[in-house]
Amino acid sequence: MNKPQDIKQYFSNIYDKYFDSIYKFIFLKTPSKETAQDITSDVFLKFFNYIVKNGYKSINNPRAFLYKTARNLISDYYRKNSHIPFSQLPDDLPDLEQGIEQKIDIDIQINFVKKQLQQLPQEYQDIIIMYYLEEIPIKEIAEIVDKTENNVRVIIHRCLQHLKQNLQ
Repeated sequence: MNKPQDIKQYFSNIYDKYFDSIYKFIFLKTPSKETAQDITSDVFLKFFNYIVKNGYKSINNPRAFLYKTARNLISDYYRKNSHIPFSQLPDDLPDLEQGIEQKIDIDIQINFVKKQLQQLPQEYQDIIIMYYLEEIPIKEIAEIVDKTENNVRVIIHRCLQHLKQNLQ
């Protein structure tokens, strides 16, 4: 990058590309839209500060950086707010432009999935959300959670087994 003039474009591109998925990941793991918005803002602020601190160098894998930062900030949030259960998830989705019947159906499905996710260890929840909702490749998830690709595959398999048992 050519210093400050290029940083705006680089940051803007990363923000536009990953904002929705980072927000959704955080939203599914925090108790309110406001909390998710605050943490998402902090994630991108840390990303920007990291770039500036390191001489305006781009990051090799910005998505991994953003998800690691999000995971850390979510943990920090629950540490500071110990009265809120770590697995507590929000009751509704952000407003979707859909009919009322579709929204009710989606809300029922999401509530079921949230209850099932709450029964999984925190790290497993992260991996399932990244893999199935964000469609992040296993190799990149392994980088984000500091595990081998094989470990991530095993975790996904265990989670699916858990969910299958609960569906029956």
